[in-house]
Amino acid sequence: MASSILYLDKRRRKDNGEYPIKIMITHRSRFMINTGISCLASEWKGRQITKGANSRAKMRQSITKRCK
Repeated sequence: MASSILYLDKRRRKDNGEYPIKIMITHRSRFMINTGISCLASEWKGRQITKGANSRAKMRQSITKRCK
């Protein structure tokens, strides 16, 4: 059975100090899908963006677009 989580990829810091948010899918092996959204580490808690409603709306739009 496959599982997925949102993941803040701290391995790749952007020039503006933000980190990309990816969807990590695990099923026998693990791979990540880039959402095209990034945020600061201070805005990320657990598996979600805690600050900036604009960022949350962008994330929802990006994920919805990729799932179509």
